[in-house]
Amino acid sequence: MPKTKDVGTSEQHTPIKHAIMREFVAKEVRAANSLGWIKRLVWIDLTAGNAELAHGTDWSDSCSPGILASCAVESTQPVIIDLYEKNPDTYIKLVGNLDKNLPALGYRRASDNGWNEWATANVRLRAWERDGREAGISHVRRGDAVLVLNDPNSITEWAMRRTFASEINSIRGVKGIRTLSCVGFNVSGIKRTPFLRDDPEPQPDSVRARSDWYGLIRSITDTLPDRLDLMLAGFARDRSQWAYLFSSPTVWRDKGEEEAVIAEAFTAASERHDYEYAWAKRDREKFTRLVDRRILTRAELAERETPALPFEESGDENAA
Repeated sequence: MPKTKDVGTSEQHTPIKHAIMREFVAKEVRAANSLGWIKRLVWIDLTAGNAELAHGTDWSDSCSPGILASCAVESTQPVIIDLYEKNPDTYIKLVGNLDKNLPALGYRRASDNGWNEWATANVRLRAWERDGREAGISHVRRGDAVLVLNDPNSITEWAMRRTFASEINSIRGVKGIRTLSCVGFNVSGIKRTPFLRDDPEPQPDSVRARSDWYGLIRSITDTLPDRLDLMLAGFARDRSQWAYLFSSPTVWRDKGEEEAVIAEAFTAASERHDYEYAWAKRDREKFTRLVDRRILTRAELAERETPALPFEESGDENAA
């Protein structure tokens, strides 16, 4: 789906999102360049959009395809980039913008949907007219480090299938997967969606009830290896309740590196914004509270300890 004007290209959210995204990808390159045991970088953008210049900066800094393509040329290891866009009209715009902007980064057309970086022949980029939930991983192999971008218009359009991380982690010899999900929990008032905890016909990728949203977050936290943690960072006061969920090595967490990235992104924007964050492993209780505040209504939060919403029965929802 194309990014909506009030969220995906908003002056408030988008520069902050892209600042976080660019550093997320750039750190992957810097780390891989210094680690001999990572043989290849595999990057998957599940919601590529149209690759339009989103705000008044360089293309390489203002859309996910531009960020990925520009960071890839800095890698000393081979990089494979797959861009997924399910909307046919948006996909046509995506291909047009790739044709327009990639040559400046050293890329040339190699096929109907592919471009190669020709200076070092180190990068292959492909665009797919397909739903990100159907993203293929058959090309992932031993020695690969996988990075995934999931940037839907709202949490109800979450594009990463719940088994995605576990599928990749199960590939023998893969070096791990890091994910960045950028989601609004109340875009256009979607928190009016019924909670419906006991859906009579549960579906694996359902987001039709707010109770399903906990499962989306658990699909990441439940597959985190010991060396990674997941940060939730978001606007402290924001009608759309926009937030960013990204996994990072615990060594970066313990050095405060990711907190510095978040602080810079939120304070360097044209308007300074208050923000809040927590780590799923290190700050479990705080992380749970932040997730609850984004998924539950005020009335539900007020009844948090009553039997009306028995979240504590299995502990699953709070495992997020």
